[in-house]
Amino acid sequence: MEITIEDKPSLLLAGILLENVSNKDCPAAWEQLFQNYNVQALEELGNGQAYGVCLNLPRQGGINYLAGYQVHDRAKAEELGLTVMEVTSAKYAILPISGPVPDSIRQGFQKAWQEFFPRSIYRHAEGPDLEVYSKQNLSVPNFQMELWFSVTK
Repeated sequence: MEITIEDKPSLLLAGILLENVSNKDCPAAWEQLFQNYNVQALEELGNGQAYGVCLNLPRQGGINYLAGYQVHDRAKAEELGLTVMEVTSAKYAILPISGPVPDSIRQGFQKAWQEFFPRSIYRHAEGPDLEVYSKQNLSVPNFQMELWFSVTK
């Protein structure tokens, strides 16, 4: 497992937010996003980078999940009816993964929680975890992406 630790700058993201859901419900956010918005229009709001954002809700037992894109103009994204979220700068454990989505994402999360965190000097921070999608066709069998886990020492 080739995990690197990196400091990342803050991000302004906009998309569809599902609140207090289980992990298995996350693909529905992407479905809603692509049913209601043109991909090219979403990409043009920023640099074209797609992100999934997972925020744990320990008291409720679920997560908040945002499927979206990096944006430069908060007001324009809000005018389109998108939920805008700022992810503050943080330190992340970055795990490159490949394979069919969403199975590779599930396997990546399992590796991080079962292998990386128990053996690392880092522990999971209270910040969000991110799915960072490449611009490949999502349906290719060896789809490349990264998982970013917020960490602290």
